[in-house]
Amino acid sequence: MRLKLNIGHKGLIFAAVPLILSLFLLLNLLNMLGESVRETERQHKAREILKRHGELMLSFDRALLALGGLSVTGTHFDSDRYAQAVKGIQTDLEEFKRLVVDSQERQAQFAEIEKIANDGLSELAEAKSAIDRQEAAAIDKLRGLLQQTKENVEHALQKLIEDEVKVDQNSALRNSQSSEQLRQWVFLGILLNVILAAATVLFFSRGITNRLKVMTDNSLRLATGRPLNAQLNGDDEIAEMDRVFHRMAAELAEAARKERAMIENAVDVICTITEEGKFLEVSPASKTVWGYAPEELIGQRCITLVSEAEKESTLESINAAMASKQPFTMENRLMRPDGTAVDLSWSGCWSDRDEALFCVARDVTERKKVEQLKRDFVAMISHDLRTPLSSVQIYLEMVSEGFFDSKLDELRRKAKFSEADVSRLINLINNLLDIEKMEAGKMEISTKPIDADEIVARSINSVQSLAERKNIELRYEEFHTTVMADEEQLVQVLVNLLSNAIKFTEATHFIDVKIVNHEDCAEFQVIDQGRGISPEFKDKIFDRFQQVELQDAREKGGSGLGLAICKAIVVAHGGEIGVESELNKGSKFWFRIPLHKEHVAMPSKTLEKI
Repeated sequence: MRLKLNIGHKGLIFAAVPLILSLFLLLNLLNMLGESVRETERQHKAREILKRHGELMLSFDRALLALGGLSVTGTHFDSDRYAQAVKGIQTDLEEFKRLVVDSQERQAQFAEIEKIANDGLSELAEAKSAIDRQEAAAIDKLRGLLQQTKENVEHALQKLIEDEVKVDQNSALRNSQSSEQLRQWVFLGILLNVILAAATVLFFSRGITNRLKVMTDNSLRLATGRPLNAQLNGDDEIAEMDRVFHRMAAELAEAARKERAMIENAVDVICTITEEGKFLEVSPASKTVWGYAPEELIGQRCITLVSEAEKESTLESINAAMASKQPFTMENRLMRPDGTAVDLSWSGCWSDRDEALFCVARDVTERKKVEQLKRDFVAMISHDLRTPLSSVQIYLEMVSEGFFDSKLDELRRKAKFSEADVSRLINLINNLLDIEKMEAGKMEISTKPIDADEIVARSINSVQSLAERKNIELRYEEFHTTVMADEEQLVQVLVNLLSNAIKFTEATHFIDVKIVNHEDCAEFQVIDQGRGISPEFKDKIFDRFQQVELQDAREKGGSGLGLAICKAIVVAHGGEIGVESELNKGSKFWFRIPLHKEHVAMPSKTLEKI
């Protein structure tokens, strides 16, 4: 089982190990010191015993010398010397007894020695009268007795003295060994303390200091966006802090990735502009929106991209935002490399910390177009509604006032004009209603096998009078093919195309209607000799409220919805619609409808939203 130790636990262990080792060494040294002291005491006592043995033998020698002198001189001086020597022997025996009192073995040995000495001294005491009489023969006998006692005592002390000599020698050896052991243990203790100190330094260096350096380096790496060092091992606080740091770095990296992805995938252009008006950073959207790659813009003055007419106002807005340090908004027009313009709506604010203007530029070109379309549509509708209604109103006022009472032919002629105006209003309203139905997905078509010639014939009949007024000939050759279509809806498409062709074809010209079979569809073609369509408008004329020129709505009528409705109807039939045209050379509008194969009616479909 792996122990999980934090830095506090590890520090406690590193503090406890030297302490325990020091206590062990101290106790061992104290024990060795006590043993050395005891050996010293034993040695000292042995030497005291040896010393006392020498003094005892010396006292015997003094007594023998005093007896010898006494036998020769017979003076009281020698007699006193003998008495003092005997007293000294007794004193030495008492000291011997004191020295061996701590050992039963020694006491037993000394008891025998003491008995021998006391017996000899008792006999000497009994013979002391001979000394007092100063008889030479008695003194010599007494001297022999003292000599015998000395020898007996010395013989009895021999074993004790040998033991004490051994004790003295062994104690000296042990003390020498103890001193050596003490030196070794002290050296060992110093060595172990040095090793533990080095281990502690190594632990704090590798386990703490180095790992803290790794975390410091990780902080710098995180700040500079470089990869972090490998995650630290362990279960302590530093390892846990490193794991938390790695998790934090991973979350920051993920947040930065999401932020970067959001910026890189943003539709709007996100950029920063320096105080000198130069791009500092630009998001990748600039390539799509502005036509410039980010690396092309960095370091370039932003004002160089703005259209000439709006440079001054743009500079004023940017300078005001930098001066006020408040959020700002502005709109201007930027020129793309291909010469086209893009309308932009800017918002942003100044950052004192970065000394740059943070901006978001949104492409509002389509919004501007829609706003213009709305204005054009309002102007067109206003004209298309107000003009015919005013004409009808005037006509009715003239009728009510009797202006035509005597002018019946004029009344009928004016009535026809008013009828035409009302028809235009009804047609406009019908187109708006059709668009509304298509937007709501409520206009349905029901397809069935239809003779294409019949559709063309009905359409031509519907616009024949309009063509005759302009002296335009409508030409068509029967083709005899069958398509799967909703007859009424297809007639509406063809009528709309024919009406447009008549509007833009000069008098005395002609318009051809043709049908061309393809592999699985029939292509209806309306070919006129009008003014044609410029290339930039070919892809737009099928959009709502689009007309080649704005004045077309005023001069020739129309709401700009007819072709959008035609496209929705054709697409709902599973076909496609298009135009081929050149300026001043006429146009060919065409649409394709699936051919009838099995002569079985197909289920109803709903027009898709347009």
